[in-house]
Amino acid sequence: MPATPELARIWGFYRDPTAAAMKSAIRMLAYDEGFIADRLDGITESRVAAATRLEVARTFAAMFPEPFDVAVLELILPPTLLERIAHKILILHGIQDRVVPLSGSVHLIDHLPDATLLAVPKCSHWVQIECADLFHAEVARFLSQETTR
Repeated sequence: MPATPELARIWGFYRDPTAAAMKSAIRMLAYDEGFIADRLDGITESRVAAATRLEVARTFAAMFPEPFDVAVLELILPPTLLERIAHKILILHGIQDRVVPLSGSVHLIDHLPDATLLAVPKCSHWVQIECADLFHAEVARFLSQETTR
């Protein structure tokens, strides 16, 4: 599964860590930009401050070396490894996610033996932020099932 242009732009931020690049990346993460409009400057400022810390930059460079496309492909686990994961897994994915397409989670569901996918409409990459109530309810439900096993 090749990287999307949106993912490439977000990762590109680390090569040129400016507020403008971060703001552009954050906009791609939201389905409804109006949802974050009044907080965009504050989110941008805090994310740039965190992302430009020396240890974060070093970690990112070590995890995602150039060339970018090769690094992305190396993150993908082959189906033979996914099929060996026996744990119960919950995947929440925004249907309108432009950064990591829903097809990535569908691939996981096809190969993980005990996984559940909840595809969330009118939501992008930030399910935990854009659909916080749904996210928290689903995670709580999932975890309560785990504790009653």
